[in-house]
Parts: sequence; C-alpha cells; structure tokens
Amino acid sequence: MASDQAEIEINVVNDLFPKDRYKPLGELGHGSAGNVYLCRDRVLGKKVAIKTRRSTPDQLISFQQEARATSALQYPNIVTILDFGTTNEGAPYMVLDFVPRSPRSISGGDEHEH
Repeated sequence: MASDQAEIEINVVNDLFPKDRYKPLGELGHGSAGNVYLCRDRVLGKKVAIKTRRSTPDQLISFQQEARATSALQYPNIVTILDFGTTNEGAPYMVLDFVPRSPRSISGGDEHEH
C-alpha cells in the first residue's frame, strides 16, 4: 500500500512484539506491565492497536482471560479484540481495533498518556 510505504516503523523490543505481522508506528500508552502501540497490519493493511505484556506464566493466564472476557463483550464503547497470541519468545499480545480518540481518552487502566 502507498500509505504503508510512507509510514515510519518505530523501534520496539523484538521479543515482546509480533513484528512479522504488525508494523509498529507509535506508542499509544505504557504501564508497568506492558505497552500499547499503534500498528499497521502488514497483511490486511489496516491500522490496529497492539497491547503487549511482560509476564510470568500466571500473568499470561490472566492476560488470556482478559482477552476472552473482553472479546465476548459487544458494546459501542468497548474496543473489539481482533486476535490474541504470543511471540516466538512466548510474550503475549492482544490485537485490538484502532479507534482514534482525543489524547485524554487514550489513557486507561495501567496505560498512561504518552
């Protein structure tokens, strides 16, 4: 895609991020447990948000439960989970619909406005 060519890929920690499928374009938020990035899906060409997590095995289970619970919800103010997986190194991530918002509405939970 032409727009994909003009977008600059930012540096991320490779073992925590699924770079083979998603091109990181910017950080939307960060917290003690992980980060949220604006990305371009390299296959579909659409913008998505990726939530990454640094975790222990117990936290991985919790992250999976969060993904399952959130994906079951359908409400206009809840972002849709598109995918969930782990990197080759075992770091979990969640792929979410990217919904452009005002800077004040981006932060939430343990993520903080950047």
